Amino acid sequence: MAAAAEAGALASVAPTAPAPAAPGTIVSTSARLAAARLLEPSAVAFGKSGVAGWGAFARRRFEPGSMVMEYRGEEIRAGTIAAAREAAYRAAGSDCYLFARPDARSLVDSTRCGSVARFTNHSCAPSLYARVIPVEDRRANSSGSSARIVFLARVEIKPGQELTYDYRFAEEEGEEKVKCACGAPACRGTLN
Repeated sequence: MAAAAEAGALASVAPTAPAPAAPGTIVSTSARLAAARLLEPSAVAFGKSGVAGWGAFARRRFEPGSMVMEYRGEEIRAGTIAAAREAAYRAAGSDCYLFARPDARSLVDSTRCGSVARFTNHSCAPSLYARVIPVEDRRANSSGSSARIVFLARVEIKPGQELTYDYRFAEEEGEEKVKCACGAPACRGTLN
């Protein structure tokens, strides 16, 4: 609970949220994402984690299925660029926050720039799940669309609760196992 109290002390002042849509109004994914961005500073904070290092914490209650936050950062190509960045971060002794998109062609690097979502730790019994949602973005490409990674509540989340998701690291032959410290009753023991 000390981590949750510290997390509350680190949150920024909440901006004014947009007025809710009238009943029966269809709200686009882009509008929901924009609303979530406005709510993020007051809804989620970071602080010392009970799992590992820093963590993300809920500042308010979230219903299952509701959007909690967006994983933001710089979009980079998978392959040599991502591998070079990861190697450079590790060589510098820096934490590395790379989130692979399901298309396997790109990653979101929030190591140097990003949202509080980068502090979300792994759990074998997570409170969040990640989804890629398309949004209209005239700057993205000629098709006028791009995709964003968002975290949605898997279960009811209470204020002060640490936010976690399953990293779903692939198991690779010969790779050293990364120990899991989530403490869940059904913990797999490793992240990969």
